[in-house]
Amino acid sequence: MSIFPTKILLATDGSEEAELALLTAVDLADRTDSELHVIHVGGDYHPGPEIALSPALLEETLRELEREAREVLEEQVKKIEEAGVIVAEAHLKMGGRPDEQIVELAEELGVGLIAMGSRGLGGIRRALMGSVSDSVVRHAHCPVLVVRRRTQEEEARSIFPTKILLTTDGSEEANLAALTAIDIANKTSSELHVVHVGFAPVPIGAEVAPVAAISRLQDGLNEEATRFLDEQVKQIEAAGGTVAQAHLGLTGRPDEEIVELAEEIGAGLIAMGSRGLGGIRRALMGSVSDSVVRHAYCPVLVVRPEKDSRPYLEDSISTARRPRREGAEQERSFWDILLGPYPSEREVKVLEYIIHRLGDGAHLEEIVQEEYVRRYASPEEVSDILENPRLVEGARKKIEEDFEELSRSLRTRRKGK
Repeated sequence: MSIFPTKILLATDGSEEAELALLTAVDLADRTDSELHVIHVGGDYHPGPEIALSPALLEETLRELEREAREVLEEQVKKIEEAGVIVAEAHLKMGGRPDEQIVELAEELGVGLIAMGSRGLGGIRRALMGSVSDSVVRHAHCPVLVVRRRTQEEEARSIFPTKILLTTDGSEEANLAALTAIDIANKTSSELHVVHVGFAPVPIGAEVAPVAAISRLQDGLNEEATRFLDEQVKQIEAAGGTVAQAHLGLTGRPDEEIVELAEEIGAGLIAMGSRGLGGIRRALMGSVSDSVVRHAYCPVLVVRPEKDSRPYLEDSISTARRPRREGAEQERSFWDILLGPYPSEREVKVLEYIIHRLGDGAHLEEIVQEEYVRRYASPEEVSDILENPRLVEGARKKIEEDFEELSRSLRTRRKGK
C-alpha cells in the first residue's frame, strides 16, 4: 500500500516561501501522479468606523479585497500550469483563520498531503505564514510538508531526487513517517538516511558520578541505541525501503542533532513524526518536530496518524508497544494513564530518572530543575509532573511491586531446580 498517488493541497499566500512550496508541491505531484489542489485564504477584514458605517463603501472594499485575493490565486495556478502540472481545483477562502481554513479544506477533500511555506523565526520579521504553518502541522490529520527559503542554487533546480533524512524513535507516528518517507524515496529515486537520537548521561550539579560510572552508563546507552537503530533499519527495509546510511546521535538536543545532521549530509528533505497536541502529557517528539520545522534549512515533512492508518501501520512496521495499545479502551495500563495512549521511550526514561532520584531522597521540586529533566522534558511535561505528584509516587510503587514480583519468580525458579 502506498500513500501516492494522492491529493496534494498547496496552501499559498504568494510570498517567496510559498513560491518555494509551490515548486516542491509541483515536483512531488508530477513524480507521484498526484492530484494537485491550491488554496489561498484572503485576509480577514476589520473595517474602521468610516467604512463600517457606510454599507456601500464596505461592500466595495470587500469586493476589492476578494479581487486582490483572486488575482493572487490565479497567478499561483498559472505558475503551476506553466510548470507542466494541471491544477485539479483552485479554492479561494475569504476571512477567518488561515490555519483553520486549510485544515478544514484538507479534511473535506480527503487530501493525503498539505504543502506550504514557512518564514521560520525572527523577531518582528516573523510573518503570519510562519505561525499558520505551525498550527497546520499540529492540527492537520495528514502529513504536512513545510518549505523554507533555500539557496539560489537549490531554488534553481528540482528538489527531487535528493537525500531524505528520516528520524525515528519507534513511536507510531515515527513509523508512519517511515512509510511516507519510503514511498517518497522510491517514487523520486531519492537516497534514504535514518537517524535515531539516543540518550547521554548528564552529570547533575555537584553530584557528579565517577568518570568510570558515567563511562559504563554511556556504553550501555550506546549499545541499547545501536540495537534499536539496527532494528528500525531492518523494519524499514522489510517495508520496501533501502537505507543508504543509518546515523546514531547520543549527545545534545534531538532537534539540534537532526538539523545539524541534515546540513552535514546535504539532505533535501527531513521526514519525522509528530504527536500533535493533547493527552495528559504532550510527547517530546512533538516539540522536537516543532523546533526542526523552525530551524531546518530544508523542507520538513511532518506526519501524524490518520484515523484509519493504524492497522496498516502495525502490519508494515512493528511497534515496540503494541500490546499496550491493543484493547487500550477496555484496560489501560498505568503508563497509558500517566503518559497518554502512546508513551515514548523518552517520556518513560524521564519518569524512570525522576523515580530513581526520589529513591535517593531528593525532592520532586528539585529533581524537575535538574539538567537531565530540563533537557529531555518539555515545560508542559514538567508542569504536569508537578501537578500530579501522586502519579509519580504511584509509578515508583508500581516499579517496586514489579521488582518484587520478579524476585519472587526468580526465587521460585531456583527452588524448582
